Amino acid sequence: MTEQQLDLDAWQTLMSDQCESLRVKAASIDAGDVAEVMRLRAKWDMPLVHAALQLQKARNKLQSKFSSRWQTLVADPAGAEMSTGSRVGLHKAARFAKRLPNELILDLCCGIGGDTMCLREAGLKVVAVDSDETRAWMAGINANCESRACDVLAELPAGAFHIDPARRSSSKRLFDLESLQPPVSVLESIARKRRNGAIKLQPGVDASELSQHGLHGELEIISDEGRLVQAVLWMGALSDGDASRTATIVSRSEPTAMLQGSADVNAPPVGPMQRYIHELDPSVERVGLLTTMCSRTAAPMLHPALGLLTSDDAIDDPFLTSFEVLDHFPWKLPRAKDKLKNLGAGIVEVKTRDKQVDPDSVQRELSKPGNGPILTLFVLRFDREVVGIITRRVRSTT
Repeated sequence: MTEQQLDLDAWQTLMSDQCESLRVKAASIDAGDVAEVMRLRAKWDMPLVHAALQLQKARNKLQSKFSSRWQTLVADPAGAEMSTGSRVGLHKAARFAKRLPNELILDLCCGIGGDTMCLREAGLKVVAVDSDETRAWMAGINANCESRACDVLAELPAGAFHIDPARRSSSKRLFDLESLQPPVSVLESIARKRRNGAIKLQPGVDASELSQHGLHGELEIISDEGRLVQAVLWMGALSDGDASRTATIVSRSEPTAMLQGSADVNAPPVGPMQRYIHELDPSVERVGLLTTMCSRTAAPMLHPALGLLTSDDAIDDPFLTSFEVLDHFPWKLPRAKDKLKNLGAGIVEVKTRDKQVDPDSVQRELSKPGNGPILTLFVLRFDREVVGIITRRVRSTT
């Protein structure tokens, strides 16, 4: 049995009181221990044992996504892998709650209910919908809401929508609208019919390609702790306009930060290297808000293709990681060694772009044991010249 062919009867039986001891035992053993698994199978039917082991594997995956309730969630591993975590989910749910507080929300292609749970936590009335009857049931259990196992184009109540289309193939690294399931034509039909909604997409989505397929709205790119995790196309009353773009950072330890503006039309300003260089959160560049960021900080780009700003003054901004420039030189590894030795460097962090060097190899070559300062070396191509930039990371004051 594959993970795409989940046995609803087995899962419902597993979550009943009569199988509590199986759930507890499955959570305590090593699923790779054949003898332990065989002991479970001697007492319980194989579909139940399989589901119990899958449940624990899924819950382990959910620990980082739902830290306060992962031990109570019902999920299979593939469903857990695809689900939206609470930090991103609650951020999105807040927009629904603010703009459509009294409207029913249909969470289409809901999976195990990651977004459904967050929408419910925001105080919204939600119906979870999935073509997989087991996943729809899981979402209903997890979010304590109505769920329906049906196609997204089935007759459903009036309301706004959130949809998380799957990708038909996971072999492609780049995001391709044509690979979505349901297909993009169905997404366009849902958006036209329901008007107010949000489409969850991969962060590699091309905004111009969306509009070519009749999908218009505000594009938001979300990063979690500096890692791009999701794109959202907001539509209707949930959107601030088709030209609007939003970069968002969610974090376990800091308040959510948002940068909003219009998509870059003109190239951002570029200037010579100054006392500080600033690394952008990847959401800013990905969503096309470089010009907005330069205007907000009064700092130009160091180079059009490097994703770095530069300034004479320190800048404290959640979308920037700042570095004080100590030295820069035409890149040669021996020269870098000499300069770092003169600075008494200890651990050396290496950053590059477009694989100018192997950062791990260079870091091993340059880092020294001891109590010397931790420095950051950028190795970057400026048109025809590769440059080494030795810096000291500036700690945020916020």
